[in-house]
Amino acid sequence: MNDKQVKQITENIRKNAMNATRQCCFENCNENAINSHLLQKNGILNQISDGTSQVYELGMDSFLEEKFYFKPVGLNKALTFPGFCNTHDTEIFREIESGEIDYNNYRTQLLFSYRAVINEMRKKVIMVDFHNRVLNSQTLRNEVNIRNIEKSIESFRLGIQDESHYELIFLSNIKNPELRDFKFLTYELPKIDVCSCGVFTYETSEEILRIAAIDINKPLTEIYFNLLPIKDKTIVILGCQTAKVEKCWDYISCFKTEDEQLALKKISDLLITHVENWLCSPSFYWQHLRAKETEIVRLVSEAIKNPNERKELDFNLFDA
Repeated sequence: MNDKQVKQITENIRKNAMNATRQCCFENCNENAINSHLLQKNGILNQISDGTSQVYELGMDSFLEEKFYFKPVGLNKALTFPGFCNTHDTEIFREIESGEIDYNNYRTQLLFSYRAVINEMRKKVIMVDFHNRVLNSQTLRNEVNIRNIEKSIESFRLGIQDESHYELIFLSNIKNPELRDFKFLTYELPKIDVCSCGVFTYETSEEILRIAAIDINKPLTEIYFNLLPIKDKTIVILGCQTAKVEKCWDYISCFKTEDEQLALKKISDLLITHVENWLCSPSFYWQHLRAKETEIVRLVSEAIKNPNERKELDFNLFDA
């Protein structure tokens, strides 16, 4: 079997894992999940659609030499994942889906970040499913490196374990308004036609290896990031668990600066090196990214292999 055939079969298996029916992520719910929006279509995504029904996202195609590329995606599918059943998707997030939203409110910050955690956990669950399907494929039995796949599965399972740990803390805070187990920094920027909602690990790959050598089951430090364009401004929300403030708050707080260009540069680094879930308007893509697409793809590809993800880049997505 040649490489192209192996890739095609693997891609079909990946699609089957991606499209498989999943249960609602909310505790003790057995209903099937719908395609939940990571960020709401009306109020955020439509703010950067330029009056069309599309936005642009950084996609991936394993058949291309440069795996990453920008592509248009419809608003109905943008930033969606099989997260919650219709009931829980509606009820849990109602207060950040409609009406006036106070982005400095703790519960608002909590709900945006909780959804990011669930999305990250579900992505890892799907990747474990995908890798198990590859291992169980009779056709690919002699075509894949079983040990490498098993290592990937173990890595994703440890990630799921971390997300499950934080999920429980988020749920306890959502249910009990007296709890304050997370700390958030919220500030405004002039409107930029880019949105994001994600969670990333503060520790670099180098630091993770040292931590794993001591205690592989110790939860890593998570940072929650939301970039929300609304009307004439963009809201930035960054946060972490209160117990981790001493470790990473200096890093978080440096994103809020009076120097607007520096703030955008820091967000640019974050989007390229840490956060997968981001979209931009069609006009932003053509004006800011199209001419730099090859360089962006190179930087994103390198960031995956770089053991020091906090390294500053000599590049800015927001430069004209």
